[in-house]
Amino acid sequence: MAGHYTFTYSRWLKADGTYVTITDDVSDVEDDLGPLAPGSGNWTYLQDSPTTAQITFSDSSASPDSIVYALTFATSNSGFLNNVQGQLLASGTFKVRPSQFGVGPTNISTRTFLTLGASTIAGFVIGGAENRFVLFRAVGPGLSSFGVSNTATKMGVTVFNSAGQVGTSVDWSATSLTTSMYQNLFAIAGAFPLVPEQGDACLVIELPPGAYTALATSAAGGNALIEVYFLP
Repeated sequence: MAGHYTFTYSRWLKADGTYVTITDDVSDVEDDLGPLAPGSGNWTYLQDSPTTAQITFSDSSASPDSIVYALTFATSNSGFLNNVQGQLLASGTFKVRPSQFGVGPTNISTRTFLTLGASTIAGFVIGGAENRFVLFRAVGPGLSSFGVSNTATKMGVTVFNSAGQVGTSVDWSATSLTTSMYQNLFAIAGAFPLVPEQGDACLVIELPPGAYTALATSAAGGNALIEVYFLP
């Protein structure tokens, strides 16, 4: 496991299967890895052996709030994790794969004026052999912080491939968990912040290589922005 990898961690939050995915650049030595989602703080990853490792989530305010998970590799790049301290999460899954930092573009965006019932479209292609985590944002009310008037309202974003719809969202701040998750993903992506419950839409999806289109819609016309961020 020499070199750098993208660590993908699925943290199960609710019985309905809602989860948060965290990605960051890690190596086979202990490193401070920066923001995580949801919540604030840092996480560190330490490879103990070819089959075991540990990941520590640390609250930035106090180290006693740290939560340590034991990782057991079932294959060379995936396996299971268990909460060593018995707090919050009982178990989960993980995988480690080559980092996508610096691979292809990092962001595309288009601003337009939506008429009632219209949509704006961003098309893109994910190349290579690795899946990518992609953050989509349909921003209307959020443009007002840049002095833009007559902004679109009640935004929605939907993503398609050749087989049909692969994801859709209308409210990124529906719960405190999703709000925290997306705020941290904005920071990871380098995206400007959005105000919760203002009417903008966000969606994050893991997508395999292929061609896609993302549509931004609005309940009323106005100035709007569609953004696509390719996460690490």
